Amino acid sequence: MCIPRNNEIGFEVLMHCGLRSKRFRIGLLFLFLSCTLAGLLGLAPSGMLIEQPGPILPLVGFGDKDVVKNKNLKTKTGKLIGLSVLLVGTPEARLPVAYVALSMFDRHLNIVPLDEVYPPGTSAEHFGQVQGYLMHTSRDTAVLTAMQRLGIPVLKRVVIRRVWKGMASEGKLFMGDEILSVDNKPVPSLEVLRGAIQNRPLKLEILRSGRVVLIELIPRVDGDRALLGIDVFEKPVSKTSIEFVDGDVGGQSAGLMFAIASYELLSGQGITDGLYISGTGALHPDGRVLEIAGSVQKMWAAYRAGSRIMLLPRENCPEIRSVAPHDMFAYSVSSFDEAISTIKNLKVGKKELKNRCA
Repeated sequence: MCIPRNNEIGFEVLMHCGLRSKRFRIGLLFLFLSCTLAGLLGLAPSGMLIEQPGPILPLVGFGDKDVVKNKNLKTKTGKLIGLSVLLVGTPEARLPVAYVALSMFDRHLNIVPLDEVYPPGTSAEHFGQVQGYLMHTSRDTAVLTAMQRLGIPVLKRVVIRRVWKGMASEGKLFMGDEILSVDNKPVPSLEVLRGAIQNRPLKLEILRSGRVVLIELIPRVDGDRALLGIDVFEKPVSKTSIEFVDGDVGGQSAGLMFAIASYELLSGQGITDGLYISGTGALHPDGRVLEIAGSVQKMWAAYRAGSRIMLLPRENCPEIRSVAPHDMFAYSVSSFDEAISTIKNLKVGKKELKNRCA
């Protein structure tokens, strides 16, 4: 509203008032359009996901809530928890740009490109199924590792965990296939399989969904190596007293902690008694602990759960070194054996170990 002084109405005053009103209206229109555009951009779907601290897995020491059990256990144990990352967003339900932008200011969260988690063309449902399968294979690897370290005799089979795109096995071998033999020679272990893969056409005997299938493959040569393009693991077929309770967490990153829990429950040594240990790390069949994603978010999940001792892969240590709370004791481990050694040192009160990274 424009009111002339002394109620004098003249041409110049009216002109001034008119210009001011026009500018005011243009300004309002510009502000409205800017807000509308910002709102539309903020609601636009992004190509990002958000990693946040996920639920814990109460492995042992939590009574009826334990995920890993041994009906024959008589030894007192400490508390062991597995850690997880909660992914917010899917290819079908993409996060708004504004939501992602606001998440940049929370140190407990991490923003990652969608394609780093979901390969192009992968649905959330298929991704969940694969992650669930990987979780079950990590249990098999964990139990087998624990049994072998304890000298418990065990029969095993070689099973395909993953088939790589563009390799000789694509379209011929599938996740879950059991490799019975190569060129009519039984394959009871990974070592035998590695020795059987040569730079020549191969005949594989596969057990698939209860049926035996014969597959012919020509490996791809990479330098002095012949490759089928598969990721495999050893599955124990001997009976064991270890039982797992299914949960909502998928992937391989609980493999290390599954193995430690299995070792504790099978050995009866009580190496974790009095300790509250959290941890993460994928476990290779040869006992190596492999790098995982979301280490910072898993560290915060452990801290919120009350655990002040964390085990994690050596490669992930630099990620948490600068953000871990001062009372968090995090230790890097490169193998299952190193993890057990670290726990035994912690058991006798040794905390300032060489492999401490936070």
